[in-house]
Amino acid sequence: MASGDYIPMGTETEYFWYQSRWSLNLIPDPQDTDPIRYAILACLAEELVHAFNWRLSLGMRRDGRHLYRERDEDPYPPYDPETVAPWTKNVPPVDAQWTVGLPADVVDVAGRLVLEEGGVNETFAKRNIVTNVGWLYTI
Repeated sequence: MASGDYIPMGTETEYFWYQSRWSLNLIPDPQDTDPIRYAILACLAEELVHAFNWRLSLGMRRDGRHLYRERDEDPYPPYDPETVAPWTKNVPPVDAQWTVGLPADVVDVAGRLVLEEGGVNETFAKRNIVTNVGWLYTI
């Protein structure tokens, strides 16, 4: 992700999706000592929950037994939503002081980390990281 190569992220998301016994709320706390990397990991763990719940809302199931609507006006099937790993709530946003010394093309004037220019994802934005996450929302 930090390299700007997002294609593998979609593949990894697909792989993780079909590991139906891997609950997102059980992702262990990596306790990363690098605060920027820790913030990125927390955001990824949180955004995976949004992406997986989006898939579930469409009728996709992690065990591959997808539910299909017969007509567009049929309601979407109910599902048990994924939940966020508790450790993520304790991970602080990227502090502007942490970005001092990083290349100018990855830090904006507010000191936010820019992984993808023009990024608007709210999960990452709350930790002062600018990026998009479309690569998590593949089907």
